[in-house]
Amino acid sequence: MVTILPALKRIRKDLVKLLDRAAVERICRELGYEWRARQLDPHTTLHLFILQVVNQNTAMTHLPHLAGAQFSASAYCQARQRLPVELFERLADSFTQGLKRSGDAGAWHGHRVTLADGTGYSMSDTAELRSYFGQPGGQNRSSGPSK
Repeated sequence: MVTILPALKRIRKDLVKLLDRAAVERICRELGYEWRARQLDPHTTLHLFILQVVNQNTAMTHLPHLAGAQFSASAYCQARQRLPVELFERLADSFTQGLKRSGDAGAWHGHRVTLADGTGYSMSDTAELRSYFGQPGGQNRSSGPSK
């Protein structure tokens, strides 16, 4: 059985190499985002965010232990909220462009790469939405919700 665990272990190990400080700071400056020289600068905050996710979305209070640093969950949460959404978009674009430039487009260490957003959204179970997206059990979509 193939699992994602070996890839996550490698990402945890190579995290500092995967997230280039100069690139993060360059993108922040291009976006007009300003920050003060503090422990939770944009690069460190992104590093912690990725560390949190690859460790099964561990609690914010557990991050200082994983990172070997001292900061409060509140300080981390505030630092994360200050990061512009565009920073994440630009980093994802930069990562995919880097894959295209490499001789093995669409692969990372010989493995196929698929970028996925793991967020979800819950919507009301309305007749209009069932009409558009189909009934549970695989019925086909109609032409879309009415306007």
